[in-house]
Amino acid sequence: MGDVGIFSRDICPCGRGLSLLKSVEGRMVDCFRLPKGRIVTPKTIMTAIQGCLGVSRYQAVQETANKVTIELMRRKERLRSFC
Repeated sequence: MGDVGIFSRDICPCGRGLSLLKSVEGRMVDCFRLPKGRIVTPKTIMTAIQGCLGVSRYQAVQETANKVTIELMRRKERLRSFC
């Protein structure tokens, strides 16, 4: 299906010895491929942007191998009254 994930070092507690999935990073079709072949997952970009205060939405588009455009929408802050 093209899903990208990270395996955990832990073993399944059921005793069967199966690997566990630590996290799901996205799908290969949604990943950014950089010029030297490095792949950046949607989760990497999402984590970086969600850490920015005042951002409510974003869109990241890979225009070319060397250009990624990220559009940000500011969060409307509520004004507090101290009266």
